[in-house]
Amino acid sequence: MKTKATLALASLIAAPAYANVEMPHIYGRADVSINSTEEAGSDSAIQTNSNASRLGFHNTHALTDSLDVFYRLEYEVNFDERLRSEDRDMLRQRNSIVGLKGTWGSVFVGVHDTPFKKAELKVDQFSDYHLADIDEVIGGQDRISDTINYMSPKFGNLQFWAMLIPGDDEATAPGTDSGGGADGSQGDGLADAVSASVTYKHDKFQLAFAINSEIDARDSFRLSGQTKLGMFQLGALIQQSENSDGSGTDGVAYVLSGAMNITSQTKLKLQWASADEDSVEASPGSDLLVAGVDHKLAKTTKVYAYYSDRSNDVEAEEFSTIGVGIQHNFGQAK
Repeated sequence: MKTKATLALASLIAAPAYANVEMPHIYGRADVSINSTEEAGSDSAIQTNSNASRLGFHNTHALTDSLDVFYRLEYEVNFDERLRSEDRDMLRQRNSIVGLKGTWGSVFVGVHDTPFKKAELKVDQFSDYHLADIDEVIGGQDRISDTINYMSPKFGNLQFWAMLIPGDDEATAPGTDSGGGADGSQGDGLADAVSASVTYKHDKFQLAFAINSEIDARDSFRLSGQTKLGMFQLGALIQQSENSDGSGTDGVAYVLSGAMNITSQTKLKLQWASADEDSVEASPGSDLLVAGVDHKLAKTTKVYAYYSDRSNDVEAEEFSTIGVGIQHNFGQAK
């Protein structure tokens, strides 16, 4: 009894010391699908897949009346036992940053998706779905470490974002799939690679334009847009890329997507993505066609089904998959 009383008293004494501590907001997503996948030259196989399931922590703290500090730590969590192997960790780092913000905008450093990647807006109707995400056929979907960022305040509907990547980062290092200088040398400056975007967001439509310079030895631009027309959602994306040293030919990739809300809970989706053989993208000379349906069980939870088929100039890289899954979100991600 005396021990319990002592612990209770200690808790009461300690409580005021932690009363003003701002605890992080916890958020996350559990997304798991069951897929039947057939690859070229192989029989179909059934497997479970954890689709970018995640756990994150974030918060903002006021330092003064005009200056805040903010942070975010986010990790991918694998729900499928198949991926818990020697070559893949249970936790994989996602966007993890710390920064300052005020009326002048915000600066932050750390691991983050590039402005080029985020400029896809929500054109990708099957983002993170197994073998259905646009990154199956197009490149530029990078998350990079050692980044230095400035994001402007919103000027009406416009916002600008620039990411600087020092030369010691893997995205700028010379090598088989890496960047560096045009002559193949390792950069050593503050901004040996750059990604930047400008976005225009309106209630009914959104537009984005982005560029990459010297990222993975490629220079690229991306233009995307999406709109809502009654029960329909339409999106389009085009990007062009070339080797930073000017060698080779330009490559072009496209995405067209559409969705129709047939009820307040059910959405039909269709998407096509294509990259030509000179694009040096995720899978050159590919076409990806995906069709699916989402059904909301609650604001935070949905079930879904989809079919994805990739045709490829290299037959060994062709595949098709049928999947059904469930996605549940919790907490506040922003």
